[in-house]
Amino acid sequence: MSFLNRADESGAAPGCVWAWDVSGGISGKSPTATVSRIATVVTTSSVYTYSSSFDDLWASGSPTSELGNGRSSSTGSISTIPGGHVTSTSKGSTSHSSTVSPSASTGSGSGGGGNSSSTGSGGFQVSAPHYVVYADQSNYGYPSASQAGKWNRVVLAFWLTQGAWDNAKVWESLSASARQSQIEAYHAKNIAIMVSAFGDTEQPTTSGEDPVQLADKLAAWVLQYGLDGVDVDYEDAPAMAEGKGEAWLIAFTKELRNKLPKPHIITHAPQAPWFMQNKQAYPGGGMIAVDKAVGGLIDFYNVQFYNQGAAYGDCTGLITNSGNSFPATSIMELNKAGIPLDKIVLGKPVSASEAGTGYMDPKTLAGCVTQGKAKGWNGGVMTWQWTADATNFGNTVCIL
Repeated sequence: MSFLNRADESGAAPGCVWAWDVSGGISGKSPTATVSRIATVVTTSSVYTYSSSFDDLWASGSPTSELGNGRSSSTGSISTIPGGHVTSTSKGSTSHSSTVSPSASTGSGSGGGGNSSSTGSGGFQVSAPHYVVYADQSNYGYPSASQAGKWNRVVLAFWLTQGAWDNAKVWESLSASARQSQIEAYHAKNIAIMVSAFGDTEQPTTSGEDPVQLADKLAAWVLQYGLDGVDVDYEDAPAMAEGKGEAWLIAFTKELRNKLPKPHIITHAPQAPWFMQNKQAYPGGGMIAVDKAVGGLIDFYNVQFYNQGAAYGDCTGLITNSGNSFPATSIMELNKAGIPLDKIVLGKPVSASEAGTGYMDPKTLAGCVTQGKAKGWNGGVMTWQWTADATNFGNTVCIL
């Protein structure tokens, strides 16, 4: 999931070098495109905010930022990894340090303090349509059951290989009783509460993580903190381009389901182009190969139909014909390739500021949803991410 416009001061990894990927994932954008944001700039010894524009941050030479993610250091070279959002060009620090108390910025909870006791094993039976909202920025918080509106799957971001981060850390920091109270309130409204793993700041295959051991670690965290399931936001573009990502994802998913049997929920959040049946682009077969191997273990796909240049910019591209850039990756074309319609969730950013490209105004997107519904699609809608706009956005587009 794209961190492009995260103004995240809740934690940062010093010593990382970040770059704007302009080689296909965000086409037509220069790394010096002027977009004003407040960015958290991190050095190995300090953290401070810097109000500027993308070109200022890139041109200043000291220190530069990943433009909203809160992870930065000195100027790095532009990444050329295809099909991604914003990608790291250096592993940087191997540990994350919180710079703001997580419990200070929870948007939905009470309780605070202490995580020594378990909430419970979790799990929740769900069916389509799935209305999925990610909640990453701890300054936005995450929706309570009463705030969620039509969103019926709340996904806390992120669990990283080093542990919980951002709103996942907020959840971890609550008392067991506070977590249990929130879980009960969610379930009373048929809302599942989940955690998303990885995101675009991690490349677990490329960095050599063992899929089985990592799945065990993630599952143990989910069970300890009582969540209903896991969203696998795997964005290791180099591994997919080299044909290594599929086997890693398959092994990871198998072990995750082994440790989190039904009714725990397991979802994946691939970028739509990863479903292309193009061995030159994805020699390992892409997400179609993953689905054929472990699709029965995956409840649904939160497909990212954004940050792909002009692709998926209208109803035709989303629903029936994705066009030449990323052929056969619209909803109905994915169904033709074997993905059930009730497992395809249409992902779009909640506002233009939450993605590089691909935003559609809610009224237009609702028209696309209606067209898909007429063709038998009922998977649902996903948005990145929970902000003040998310309730109205959901009320307009969650109409299956």
